[in-house]
Amino acid sequence: MGVLQERPHAGLIAAAAGRRRRASRHLRRALALNPYFDLRQAAVARTTLAALDGVARVAL
Repeated sequence: MGVLQERPHAGLIAAAAGRRRRASRHLRRALALNPYFDLRQAAVARTTLAALDGVARVAL
């Protein structure tokens, strides 16, 4: 598995562990590097990132 493939997985794992800031960083970077890194997983990454952003806005 290459570095580009590891980044979204690290983001999803961080999100599941409740590490929102780390998850957001990994997911944003993965999507910036290649928004279509995987047809299914890219959609999951975008959905997770949107949920993280929603939580962050509510927390402020």
